Amino acid sequence: MKNFSMSDLQDQLEVMCLQEQCDEYRRSNYIGDRIPPNSSCEGDRKGDDLMFRESMAMWCYRVVDHYNIDRENVIVAFLNFDRFVSVKDAEADNGVWATASWSYKQLALATALYMSIKVRERGQLTTRDFANFSQGLFTANDVELMERKMLSVLSFRITPPTAIGFTQTLLPLCFPLTDGHLIQRALLKASRFLSEMIVSDPCFISKNSSSVALACILNAIEDTDISIIPSKCRARFIENISSLTQLRPFSIEVIQIRARLEKFCLTKSDCKRYSVSFFISTDEELERGVIPDCFQDKHAAPCQVSPMSVTQSNQATRHSYIA
Repeated sequence: MKNFSMSDLQDQLEVMCLQEQCDEYRRSNYIGDRIPPNSSCEGDRKGDDLMFRESMAMWCYRVVDHYNIDRENVIVAFLNFDRFVSVKDAEADNGVWATASWSYKQLALATALYMSIKVRERGQLTTRDFANFSQGLFTANDVELMERKMLSVLSFRITPPTAIGFTQTLLPLCFPLTDGHLIQRALLKASRFLSEMIVSDPCFISKNSSSVALACILNAIEDTDISIIPSKCRARFIENISSLTQLRPFSIEVIQIRARLEKFCLTKSDCKRYSVSFFISTDEELERGVIPDCFQDKHAAPCQVSPMSVTQSNQATRHSYIA
C-alpha cells in the first residue's frame, strides 16, 4: 500500500464516491428478474446469463495472468461492459441483451478488457493480440469498431472506481494497524480476492463498488479468527468507517451484498482457502525467504497456460440469446 496522509485518503475516497454516484457511471441490472435476488448462486447457473459471465471471467483472468497484468483490469472491463449494455438496453425497445448473440457479447467484453489494459497498462496488448486470442471469432478490425462504439456510448468515461480501489483506500484510512502492516496487507489480499471472484455473479451488476468493497472487507474479517483480528480492532474499524467516511457498514445494500457473497463463496472452495490467515502465513514465509506453495496456484502467481482458447469451447457457435 502506498503511504498517504489521512487527509489525502479522505479526499481520495470522497472523489471516488462522487464519481460512483455520477449518472454516467451507474449500471442497471439489465438481466432483471431472471436472477432472483435471494436465490443461491449454484441453483441459478442454468441460463446463458451466468454461463456467459462465468466463462468470460475465466477467460479474462487467463489473459491477464498469462501476461502478468493487474487483475483489477478484469473488474474494470466488467464494469464498463455492464454500463455499455445498460445504456444500450435503455435505448432499445426490447433490450439489447435479450437479442445479442453470444459472440457479440464476447466481442464487447473482450474489447472492454482491451480498453482497460490500453489505458491502465499503457497498451501492453494490441487489438491483433485479442483477435488471436479469439481463435477466429472476431478480427482486430472488429475490436477497433467495437471500441469506438463503446467509447461513444460510455461518453469516453472508462475509468470507473472499483471495489479494489475502494478497499485500497478504506483499509489504510480506517483499519487500525496491528503487527505493523502484516494484518492490513493480508486483509487487503483476502478482500481483493473476493472482489475478483464475484465479477461472474450477475447479482452484483447494479451494486455500488464501495458497498461491494465494504462487504468483502467485513466478510473477510468475520471469517478470520478473533485471535488474529480482536473484537476491539473490529469495533474500531466500524467506528472509523462511520466517522471518517460517508459509507454505512450496516446499510441495506451492504447487508444484501454480504449475504449474497456468503452464498457465492459456499459454491467456491477457494473463497475460504484464500483467507486472511492464509495470506498472513504466506507473507511470513516470504519474509523468511521461503517460497510458499501457493505461488504455484493460478490465483497467486501469473498463469502459464496460453490464453488462446475462447470461452465455452464453442467459439464457432453464433446463436442468439433466448430470454
